[in-house]
Amino acid sequence: MRRSDVHALAALLAMGCAPDLRDQLTRDNGSGEVLEDLAEAGQLDTGADLTLEQEVVIDARSETDWSFYDFERQGLVDSDLPWDLKVQRYRIRVNGGISGDASVVGAKLDDVSFDDVTANDIPPDDDPAWETDAADTDGDGEDEGPFADWYDYDSTTHILSPKPRVTLVRSVEGRVMLVEVLDYYDDAGSSGFLRLRWAELSN
Repeated sequence: MRRSDVHALAALLAMGCAPDLRDQLTRDNGSGEVLEDLAEAGQLDTGADLTLEQEVVIDARSETDWSFYDFERQGLVDSDLPWDLKVQRYRIRVNGGISGDASVVGAKLDDVSFDDVTANDIPPDDDPAWETDAADTDGDGEDEGPFADWYDYDSTTHILSPKPRVTLVRSVEGRVMLVEVLDYYDDAGSSGFLRLRWAELSN
């Protein structure tokens, strides 16, 4: 898995609820990754092209606190603002079902390339492929949902590795986002640094 230098960004995102940091992210502008301020706190960045592929690293090391991410704001937000995903350690939850008050859903696409997914891969609205978060049904102690099993676990090394999967996420605003989990570790091998790649799936 590709691991670029994420230490500075991770340190910033550790303060995800701070107003001056919640809308910062790393974007590849064609000349390398740069840190950008994309919106004022609590405001949508309506001028951004969400179809441009982005990578973000979220510091999810806390055992008790959730970090809330909103695609339209392209950053971490307070929980009282609209949000799409929340993360805590290896747990990724959507804003729907038992995890949130919105109707965010996801559909898993296994063994496909991020770059090869098109609008033709979006299931119909009533397709059972769309799922939201629900209570544990298989007895593993974890809630169910579109990101419940995003990883493979090596019981010998205790390492989590992302499955070859991309997940379609229908956001709070009804946009369809393509999301891939790239990594769970920083360059030093410390866990709790979720690296996500995402982009809006254009029609």
